[in-house]
Amino acid sequence: MNMLARIIARLRGSSAPAPSAVPAQLQRELAETVRRGDRAQVIALCDKILALAPDDPSALLAAAVNRLKTGDPQRAAEHFARIEALGSGDASTARLLDEALIDPERAARGEPYVATLHDVLVDADFWSVIDGDRIYTRETQARTVANSPRVRGRVTPDRAQCIMTLPRAPRRIEAPCILLGSDANYAHWVLRNVLKLSLLEQADLPAGLPYLVADNLRPWHRAYLELLGIPEARLLRVPPDEVVVCATLHVPTQLRNHPRMGEAIDWLRAKVAAHRVKGAAPDAEGALLYASRREQSNRRLLNEAEVEALLAQRGFRVIVPGEMRVPDQIAAFSRARVVVAPHGAGLANMVFAPPGATLIEITSRAIHHMDEFRMAAQAGGQQVQCVVSEDLGPARSGGGPEMHRDYRVDLDALRAALDEVLAPPGRG
Repeated sequence: MNMLARIIARLRGSSAPAPSAVPAQLQRELAETVRRGDRAQVIALCDKILALAPDDPSALLAAAVNRLKTGDPQRAAEHFARIEALGSGDASTARLLDEALIDPERAARGEPYVATLHDVLVDADFWSVIDGDRIYTRETQARTVANSPRVRGRVTPDRAQCIMTLPRAPRRIEAPCILLGSDANYAHWVLRNVLKLSLLEQADLPAGLPYLVADNLRPWHRAYLELLGIPEARLLRVPPDEVVVCATLHVPTQLRNHPRMGEAIDWLRAKVAAHRVKGAAPDAEGALLYASRREQSNRRLLNEAEVEALLAQRGFRVIVPGEMRVPDQIAAFSRARVVVAPHGAGLANMVFAPPGATLIEITSRAIHHMDEFRMAAQAGGQQVQCVVSEDLGPARSGGGPEMHRDYRVDLDALRAALDEVLAPPGRG
C-alpha cells in the first residue's frame, strides 16, 4: 500500500478533484467506516462519493481494496486501473490476472518441460510471464506473486487472482529468446535459475538463442554463466524495472523442490566437474566443513565462536562461502563429507557435495519452515539433520519479520548431532 499512498499524494497535488467536490461529512463517514472495517458499508459510501467525484483518490482506493477482498476482483481492478492511470499520466494501468500453470496437464504429471510462448509480457524484476489474462510465476521463478512490486499484495482471498500494474506500451523484443531470469539471492539463482537450464539439453530449440536476463548481474551470476559456457554475447539484458513483450519466449520450468530435481543436480555437477576436483585431493574420509555466514547482517548465530570451538575439536575447517569465488565454493563443497552450517544462501552449494555427504543445518523456529536446502540435499543423495534453536535474540531495531532475528544454537543439541553423524561405522 505504500506505493498507492504515494500515488494518492501525487493525485492530490495534480488534477484530482478538489476536496470540496465531496461533502466533508461524507469523507469523515468514510474514514470512520474504514477504521471500523465494515467492508460492505465502505463500498456503499465509496460508490456515493465516486458518483459525485469519479476520480476521488481516497474513495477509489478504499473501493478497490474492499471489493478485492469481498469477491468482486473485476470491479476492484477497474478502480485500481483508474488510480494507476491518473498517477502515471495514463502510461500504466492495472490488470486482473489469473495465477496459472503454463501446461497444467504436464505439470500434474510431474513432468518438467520447456514451453514456447508467443507475444507474452515479462516482468524483468519478478520474472513473471503474463500471457493474456494468465500470469505464470510458480513455474518461472517459484515466487509468491503477492510479493511482486507490481502486485503489492493485491490478491484475492483465495490467491487465485492478482491485480498487476503494467505499462501501456512496453518495449517489444522480436528475437526469439530463452527465459533465464535472475535473482539477487545466491541460493535462488542456483536452485531456481541455473538448475532449470538442464531442461534445454533435451529441448529441440534452435542453436545460439539469447538468454533473457537482468542487466544488473553480479560477479557470481557471471561466474556461473561462464562455467556453463554462456558467453556475454548471448545475454539479452533487460533493466529490472522494465516490462517487455517477447515475440517468442522459450520457458524452462522450475525444478526447485521438484521430483526431478536430482537429475538437474547431476547435470550441474557434470557441467562444473573440472572445478569439483580442483585443488588438493580430499582425505580418505572427506572434508569436514563449517560454512559460516558471518558476513551477513541478519540471522546471525550469536554463539558462533563457541560453535566454531566445538567443531574445531572435531576436525572441522571454517569457510565463509559469501567471501569466496564461485569456483572455490564449488571445490570446497565437492570434497565435503559433513557440512555444518547455519541456514543461509551458501547452503545452495550442497548441490556440489558428493552423494552420501551429510548436512547438519543449524536453524531457528522462525525459519525452520524454509526447507529449500534440505530438499536440495536430499535430491542430491545426501543425508540431512537439523538442529532447531528456540533461543531467538532480541527483535531487530526498527521492527522487521521474526525470520530475520539472530539466534543461539543449543550446543548440547549440536554435539549430539555431531556424535551421531561422526560415529564410526557400526556404532551410533
